[in-house]
Amino acid sequence: MIILIFHPRFHTFERYELELFEPMPYTHSNALTVSDFRGDSRTSVLWTTKPAMDFWMDLHKQFPYLTPLHAFSRIGEGRHVCFSKHYTGEAFDLPFPVNRDCESHESSYHIPVSSDPFPGISHRSIDVHVLLLQDALMTAGFDCDALDGHWGDLTERALCAFCKAHRISYNGSLTHYLWKRLLYCAAGCGIKKYPHK
Repeated sequence: MIILIFHPRFHTFERYELELFEPMPYTHSNALTVSDFRGDSRTSVLWTTKPAMDFWMDLHKQFPYLTPLHAFSRIGEGRHVCFSKHYTGEAFDLPFPVNRDCESHESSYHIPVSSDPFPGISHRSIDVHVLLLQDALMTAGFDCDALDGHWGDLTERALCAFCKAHRISYNGSLTHYLWKRLLYCAAGCGIKKYPHK
């Protein structure tokens, strides 16, 4: 499995190659394995943030036997609403509420690690939201070369092509409307295998 961990403070990604039984980066022993984080997703590449792993470790100190019911999904799997933090690796579904931030869902409690669904990102950004953008573009059929979290020229070209194909005006800003259209086009279309750098 390829694991990409974003460090917001340094605006960089770390890349790991781990087996399903191994602990996620920045966790220890049995706190959160790659398999626990991936859940029933069928993807071979996962991404999240260092703050999400820190959040899980803080939660693990309070509830040492807690295992998430679900954490990560790719947009093509379509398991969540389009603006779910599961698509950026920043949410955990739990079997019981652990604090006031937990939102009740059918048979679980959802806890997002960060509150802003889609913070402002733009050309040259480096972020897990750029990974979601790239994943959605490629799932919708617009090639941007790789899942790397770096909004470079190929990602920009793919976004322009998406906007042109869907008759959406694009002025260089990723608006809420544009996010919504792109994510609805990609949600549930299936996981596409793309290179990740």
